[in-house]
Amino acid sequence: MHPLLILIIGNVLKTLDSRAVTQLFPVRNRACECGASFAKQPVASGQVRLYSQSETRSCQTHHYACSNPAGLGRLEFDGFEKFLINMGTYLVHHDITRDYMFHFLYSGTSMYNFHNSWMEILTDCGTTDTLPYKKFRWAWHAYLNLLDIPAAEGFYCAQCRDNPRFVGNCIHIGGSTTALIARNMLV
Repeated sequence: MHPLLILIIGNVLKTLDSRAVTQLFPVRNRACECGASFAKQPVASGQVRLYSQSETRSCQTHHYACSNPAGLGRLEFDGFEKFLINMGTYLVHHDITRDYMFHFLYSGTSMYNFHNSWMEILTDCGTTDTLPYKKFRWAWHAYLNLLDIPAAEGFYCAQCRDNPRFVGNCIHIGGSTTALIARNMLV
């Protein structure tokens, strides 16, 4: 495989050296809970693996500590701005979870079968590092928690409630994507 790869993260095209460790930083867009700002220098949090549609790569996540000496707050890299799900020890790109969602909605593909197909794609692309099924399932549940589909309320749309605009329930996924799921299709 050529050392320079084109990778799309967060709708931004970047050329990355596949042998290099990708540095990931949180966006400093808020103050600490104590009211102080965050330090200007990031601190390395740990090395994690990023799993995307056709490759895996090593990444170094960072955090910013509170500038107040008595403050214990930290601004961690959560991955949201780069369309990544940060599971602590690994990252999963949203393209994987969205792909599974559409496979499930349109063809009823089970999570297990989708995972096996995805691992085969990674193997075909020359990747030897694969994500265990259990970790993929945890990332899927984390992705669902990011969406506005409260399972405890029967997957009603928070905007439509009992008056859906379409047959079935209208579920707003985000990124101008709307999925329709009839109640009888939810198990």
